[in-house]
Amino acid sequence: MPANCWLRPKVYPLFTATRVTVRICGLSLYRHITINPEQGPFHPPPDHHHHISRSLPHTT
Repeated sequence: MPANCWLRPKVYPLFTATRVTVRICGLSLYRHITINPEQGPFHPPPDHHHHISRSLPHTT
């Protein structure tokens, strides 16, 4: 069974447009992850241990 029986020639532009879109999004995501200097590791506020929900008695 030939492989071209599953794809019609008129859908090739759709595959090409989808591939270009995915590549642009992937490159943009990669660029923002690796180059963006203002993003750093998340540090919670120093008083998160004294939150009201942590002082409530825990029931098990």
